Amino acid sequence: MLVLFIVVFSSISYANPVINEVMYAPERCSDKYCEWIELYNDGNSSIDLSNFLFCGERLLQGYIDAASTEKTKPTINAAGTLLSPGQYALITDGGTGTSVYSNFTIGENSLALHTPSSSTCGGLSSNGTISINSSGSLLQSVYYSSSQGANGNDHSLEWSGSYWGESLLVGGTPGAS
Repeated sequence: MLVLFIVVFSSISYANPVINEVMYAPERCSDKYCEWIELYNDGNSSIDLSNFLFCGERLLQGYIDAASTEKTKPTINAAGTLLSPGQYALITDGGTGTSVYSNFTIGENSLALHTPSSSTCGGLSSNGTISINSSGSLLQSVYYSSSQGANGNDHSLEWSGSYWGESLLVGGTPGAS
């Protein structure tokens, strides 16, 4: 009986998204419109991000196009908030919209999400902290700084699995590995 309990209990897994790439000082367009943060689901089950807080704000499906004259249109590319195993999500700001989708090559299977504010995480300056919370608990907090690279040269900061460093690719890898 005890063996059965252990097997059943060990098969339960809780997946959390991982912050793994940050574009905080893009060169190709105004910071405000081309900043983005990427999440990755490294677990074995889907994650519903609708109840997560990202830098204290709810994540909403899709993205708002900054070039659109129809600012009341809530989302474009609205695929929901369910992040599948092995999938990436790209987070942009929704208050003033984003130009990320017209200025970067986005992974075709990535999930588009935005925050309701006009600057993601209060504005991604040359150093800052990005956090994810769920059910009142801090899941991950990432501090980044220009000393790690990617400051105004159109590269992103990427998590290597053991440290943060400048992406080798110009423009980073938004929504892709």
